Amino acid sequence: MSGITRWWENYLVRYLMPSIAGMLFVAWLYETSPLLQSAGVEKFVAMGTESFGAPHLIFWILLGSLYCYFASYPILVFHATRVLDFTDRNGHSVSLWQSPYAITLVAAVVLSTLVWSGFYVPALLATLLFCVFQGWRIWRSHVQGRFGFKEGYEASIVYAYLNKLAKRRSIQSTEKIASDDEDGSEKTIVNFEADLSDSYRHLREHGNTAFIFVLEIALFPVLYAVLHVQWWENGLPLAVAIVLLVWCGPAMWVHWMGQHLERRFSKFVHRLPSSEPE
Repeated sequence: MSGITRWWENYLVRYLMPSIAGMLFVAWLYETSPLLQSAGVEKFVAMGTESFGAPHLIFWILLGSLYCYFASYPILVFHATRVLDFTDRNGHSVSLWQSPYAITLVAAVVLSTLVWSGFYVPALLATLLFCVFQGWRIWRSHVQGRFGFKEGYEASIVYAYLNKLAKRRSIQSTEKIASDDEDGSEKTIVNFEADLSDSYRHLREHGNTAFIFVLEIALFPVLYAVLHVQWWENGLPLAVAIVLLVWCGPAMWVHWMGQHLERRFSKFVHRLPSSEPE
C-alpha cells in the first residue's frame, strides 16, 4: 500500500488528538483561573458567547497545538538520549528509575495528586526534579560514556550510537530473483531492511501521540498551580515564565547536542595558542 493511501500516517492526523486535548486543557485553565479571565482576552477566546465563530475556533486549535508542542519538549530530550534506554545490543531495558516512560508516568500521577491536594509548591519542586532528570540524561550521554575509534578520536556514547546506526542504515542488501515475466527479466529487491526501519519509525511516531498526551496531563497541574498560588503583586507573569523556562530548558540543550555531533563529525581540532608549544 502506498504512502499516499495511508492517510492515518499523515502528521496532521497523528497529532490531531493531542492538539484537541491541548485545546481542552488550555480552555480548562482559562475557565478555572480568574487571573486569566481578567487578562482582557475575551475578544480572542469568546467562550460561552454568541459571538463565538470559526475564527475563534481556529484560534483555540492553534492554541491547543501550541500547548501540545510545548508539552512534548521532554520527548525531544528522551529521543536525543535514547541510547541510554537499553543496556545491550539485544535491547534489554534499563531499570524503571532510569526509564523515561516510567518517570513520565510517575511525574504525571505525582504532579496531579499534589496539585489536586493543594500542595502547589511541592508540585513545582517535583517539576524541577523531572527537568533535572532530563538534564542528567544529557550529561550522562555526553560525558559519562566515552568511546574510541580507530582514528584515535574519542566520542560520546550518543555519537558512537548514531555512527553505528548510520552505517547500519546505509547497508544496501540486494537480491535478484527470477521473474515470471515471459521475457525472463529479473527483478531486484533493494534494501529489504528498509521495511524494518519503517516499522519501528511508525511505531515510535504513533506511540509519540500517547506520550504527548501523558506529558500534557503532567504539565496541566503545574500550570494550574502557578495560576492559583497567591503570588506577590504583579508577579504572576514572572512565575509563569520561570515555570515555562524550567520545562523547556532541557530541550534547549538538545541544540547543543546537535552542535556536539556536528563538531565530532567534522573532527576539527581547536586549541588555544597558549595550550600547545610551537
